[in-house]
Amino acid sequence: MIDPGTPREPEAGREDAFATWRAGADRYAELWRSGSGRHRASRALAIILIAAAAIRLWNLGGLPPGLQFDEAHNAIDAARLLDGQAASPLFFTDNGGREPMATWLHAPMLALVGRAHPTWALRLVSALVGLATIAAVYGFVARLFEDRRLALLASAFLATSYWHLHFSRYGLRAILAPLWTTLAVWAWWSAIQRRPAWVLERAPTGRAAP
Repeated sequence: MIDPGTPREPEAGREDAFATWRAGADRYAELWRSGSGRHRASRALAIILIAAAAIRLWNLGGLPPGLQFDEAHNAIDAARLLDGQAASPLFFTDNGGREPMATWLHAPMLALVGRAHPTWALRLVSALVGLATIAAVYGFVARLFEDRRLALLASAFLATSYWHLHFSRYGLRAILAPLWTTLAVWAWWSAIQRRPAWVLERAPTGRAAP
């Protein structure tokens, strides 16, 4: 039983404890800003990418099961491109018409993996593009906010986001959109930082030409 007359911890003791905690927090923040912080962030990003790769590559040819019909069209176009039978290397008219970037990525992967494994070939491209997007998001957020912890949080969120994981496991061109959007906005922001007047003078204004 506690004696009610026992004196409480003096205010000075609590202040010392808070000062110790604050000093540790400041030291931790300093490490993040220093070279050690960059190394830790690099290791953390590597762990995120390894985990993202694991959940994107596991049973890639069997989950989702089967070859979805859009994937089948993409595999046919990739095979035609390899055989030199594509009507145009810049636009593929089948299945509603599609731009060529995804097909130009699918074709060499199909040649590498083998035409007997079109599901693996197409989905492996999507998985690699998904991993590249996670790395790009980390780099852009770290530069934009100058905060590596926030960049790690953003990349970890994308790595475990359902929609991004879903399209990273399908051989569809939709997975390219987040990557190109991130890179385009990053390039625009970098240009604004270096030569803002030049960029703004040449940016589209939306006004009709005289």
